[in-house]
Amino acid sequence: MIISGRVQGVGFRYFCWRIAQEFNVTGKVKNLDNGCVELIIQAEEEKLNQFFAKMLAPQRFIQIEDYSCRYIPVVENEKDFQIMN
Repeated sequence: MIISGRVQGVGFRYFCWRIAQEFNVTGKVKNLDNGCVELIIQAEEEKLNQFFAKMLAPQRFIQIEDYSCRYIPVVENEKDFQIMN
């Protein structure tokens, strides 16, 4: 997923990490040079839906303007969610 808007410098990566912990979602999130954020996650469909619903809900400082998704192969034996630099 590529997310654009006010998503850098506002704690968005940490926000994603907290939601991932709550719903036991694995993957990673990182800032891109163009001001967007890349989010790669995997979990059962219900958990993914819960993650997205919470992530996309209006926040005080975070402002998601647009996002695009694509499916990629599952990473076997992935155990955690990481914030990347």
